[in-house]
Amino acid sequence: MVIPGGAPEDLSSLYSTHSVSVLMPGGLRGERWFKNINGEDRYIVFDAAPIHDSSGNVIAAIETLQDITERKIAEEQLSQITREWVETFNTITDMVTIHDKDFNILRANKAAQKILGLPFLEVTRAKCFEYFHGMGCPPEGCPSCQCLVSGKPSVAEVFEPHLKMHIEIQAIPRFDSNNQVVGLIHVVRDITERKKSEEALASYSRELTELNTASNTLMLITNLGDIYQEVCNIIYSVFDLKMVWLGIVEEGNFQVKPVAYAGHEDGYLSLIRVTWDDSPTSLGPTGTAIKTRKPAKMAINEPAFAIWKAEAQKRGYSESVSVPLVYARDKCLGALNFYSDNPDYYTPDRIKLCQIFANQAAIAIENARLIEELESKVIERTKELEDANRELQSLNRELVVRREEADAASSSKTDFLANMSHELRTPLNSILGFSEIMLQGMAGPLTEKQKEFLTDISTSGNHLLSLITDILDLAKIEAGKLELEPRTFVLRDIIESSLSMFKEKAMKHGIKAGSDIDGTITEITADERKLKQVLVNLLSNAFKFTPDGGSIRVAARKIGSSEVWKDEVSALPRFRTDGNFIEISVSDTGIGISKDHQKKLFRPFHQIETSLTRKYAGTGLGLSLCRRLVELHGGRIWVESEPGKGSRFAFVIPEKVRKLRMKQGG
Repeated sequence: MVIPGGAPEDLSSLYSTHSVSVLMPGGLRGERWFKNINGEDRYIVFDAAPIHDSSGNVIAAIETLQDITERKIAEEQLSQITREWVETFNTITDMVTIHDKDFNILRANKAAQKILGLPFLEVTRAKCFEYFHGMGCPPEGCPSCQCLVSGKPSVAEVFEPHLKMHIEIQAIPRFDSNNQVVGLIHVVRDITERKKSEEALASYSRELTELNTASNTLMLITNLGDIYQEVCNIIYSVFDLKMVWLGIVEEGNFQVKPVAYAGHEDGYLSLIRVTWDDSPTSLGPTGTAIKTRKPAKMAINEPAFAIWKAEAQKRGYSESVSVPLVYARDKCLGALNFYSDNPDYYTPDRIKLCQIFANQAAIAIENARLIEELESKVIERTKELEDANRELQSLNRELVVRREEADAASSSKTDFLANMSHELRTPLNSILGFSEIMLQGMAGPLTEKQKEFLTDISTSGNHLLSLITDILDLAKIEAGKLELEPRTFVLRDIIESSLSMFKEKAMKHGIKAGSDIDGTITEITADERKLKQVLVNLLSNAFKFTPDGGSIRVAARKIGSSEVWKDEVSALPRFRTDGNFIEISVSDTGIGISKDHQKKLFRPFHQIETSLTRKYAGTGLGLSLCRRLVELHGGRIWVESEPGKGSRFAFVIPEKVRKLRMKQGG
């Protein structure tokens, strides 16, 4: 008796249970789990063999207790592993079979049993080629044969007609302890759906490429009828269809007019009527696609297709798809209609592809329409332009004559103004001279009344002389007879002398007048007299429009040529110099000028409004003369102002002016 760890605690019960073994001629065997005296679970096998005397009577028994705990645990673990292996083997979704070297199927998982129909594999064997290939021997090129011969794994993808599926076969060799091939493991995967997807993708890619290439040719066709037919030809050649037709929406009604087709039409289009209103003839795929602006698919057996069903059946159509010809977002020209004899032909991807092509076709059709309309309009417009051109040529000839007359009149006016100004200055100078002599008492004593009258005569005469001088200068500029006489002088001197001329007026009206001159400016080269004339004119206007108690300031600063070009206010032209420029400005706190009136300020004989003309005397020549004199220096003048916020008149001239002569017409 061998019991590791001590005898079982319930050994007495074992004896009492099996004591009958002594009385049994054949003995007794039993086994079970017991706990030993150490509390450990042990598996004990009990054997009792009777001992007989010469008469055959049982006189004793040999009883043994054997502890087989370790073996029992190993057996249970092996059994558990076997169960788990079988469960795992049967949960594999691929067909897995184990073969010997004679192609007998030794074991198959449930997937293989189900697909191959092998429920008997638990008790018998079968040849693999009978069930996989439905043949009496292995087929040529069989991966299993190659694996058994080479001893190397083999993989292949084939279509198996017997199983009616695409399969991927993996044959893996099995070896014995001497490394000899004794069979193989066969793993077969159903790849039918994958193959269908690959074929569909390849077909989609081919169709997409062909449609893209064909779409490019559409853009080269300008004739509308040719485009209609080419659209149908392209679709029919790319897709496996029975027939395709193109329908265009007619203006003024809901009729869908067939304009082209390709394929087996056999008079179908002449026998049917299609609309896109709410009548029965609009309930089919064509009317639905146009109304919804979305593709519509319909089998000919559906109730909505009933009115066209009979004619469609005669020609073998089983299903129809229509896609709208949409362009410019939601505008629809009509529909492209496809007919197939395969009810499963129109997949979502294929319908989407058809819609993309239909959109491109719609653009090509609309372009051709526009070109036809444009050509018609061009012909009509060309005729109108030819008529207008003839009339324009006649007007041009007349305008040339009128311009020549206007130029002559302008020249005569300028000459007249110059001559008249000269003629007027001669007697006016006499009037001013004699009035001055009389005011000084050189012609005898005067009464106060006479002095008052003579003062008025002198003031009015000087004002008139100033106006005549302005007119004469303006006339000389326009006639191209006024030349610059530049010389070098100190800018501060003419600014201060110009301000001193208005000293009395400033004091009388309480106006603060001053200057702000850049210290880096010393001498400049310009026509001193004309520059002072500009300053005096600007100061005169500033004092004229500045109310009592206001202020006027003359400023001068030096700026570089790069700063002049960036000046958006003055928009100065590019001068023929890269030297420095002088900006001179006259600012006041006067009434200000609106934007509209600023555009007219520098025109000759112009004042901004009649109310101001009555309130403030002047002819409107001053600013025009200032502009001409500044431009004569190679500069430009501008104004910055807002009503009620005063004005700033500024002009820019080169620091060193060359001697220039104003061309005719300024």
